[in-house]
Amino acid sequence: MNDFTVHSPTTRNQPVAVVTGGNSGLGYQTAGALAKHGYRVVLACRNTLKGETAAQTLRAANPKADIQISSLDLACFTSVQNFSLDLQSQYTRLDRLINNAGIMAVPHALTKEGHESQYAVNHLGHFLLTQQLMPLLKHTPGARVVSVTSLAAGMAKPYQLLDPPKRYDKWKTYSLSKLANLMFGLELHYLMQRNGLDAKSLLAHPGFSQTNLQGSLLNSKKVSERMTGKALLWLCQPADQGALPIIQAALSDTVQSGDFYAPSGRFQIKGPPRKVPIPAAAFDSRLRNAFWALSEQQTRSSYTTTLKT
Repeated sequence: MNDFTVHSPTTRNQPVAVVTGGNSGLGYQTAGALAKHGYRVVLACRNTLKGETAAQTLRAANPKADIQISSLDLACFTSVQNFSLDLQSQYTRLDRLINNAGIMAVPHALTKEGHESQYAVNHLGHFLLTQQLMPLLKHTPGARVVSVTSLAAGMAKPYQLLDPPKRYDKWKTYSLSKLANLMFGLELHYLMQRNGLDAKSLLAHPGFSQTNLQGSLLNSKKVSERMTGKALLWLCQPADQGALPIIQAALSDTVQSGDFYAPSGRFQIKGPPRKVPIPAAAFDSRLRNAFWALSEQQTRSSYTTTLKT
């Protein structure tokens, strides 16, 4: 049960939420909570067939759920831009953007634009998506962007955001991409403040939760990784519990921009959600600003230009 206060909106002024990766796991649970509280929820999914299946299940559990499916491949900048243009043609507001989708510890691969896939999907795709949707966010009073990171961010070496290792390590690369989420969410908070936006940027992580991402361990070709995956299962909490920090960031009336929510148990592995300190690495403003500039260069985007138009 949630221990934070939520006031559901009126249907006359129905708010709109986008959840990336909303067809499964944490995104699915978050989408269900948003729909329950009166949001029209857009499930932004790479696989729209899975999205439709998820929408049917959500509607079966809540006949009043207002769910829309839209195609989004975060590994492809053109897909991100097309999704954003389509959304802006349908809506004049965006109350919640949940940057949730991600991939974990996958074999090395490059996107069409030439970026490593974990970094591209987990960070660059969401960085560009948020910039492309800023025209809606900045004109929606009380809008929120929730960036989902991971405990793995603490394993990353911050300087490697600007100078990635030449040798690919799937776990180190995953950790680096989740540190990128932290840097993004915090800098977005400061950017919104500097530009006087009535909007919030929040961060959340689910601790150890049972989601599809665990498949990278349980289905690994390496016996050691499969054994590790099985051993970790007993530490994991169900996805509906792991999603609670994200849901609190998205819906609680008491959150402040720049807040970070995580499980309250030992080592933030599981437990009810609570506000936690942002890791010190994210407060290196010189690194954070340099990484922001690099991300704009890599996505060929400009938040400054978007905020001025």
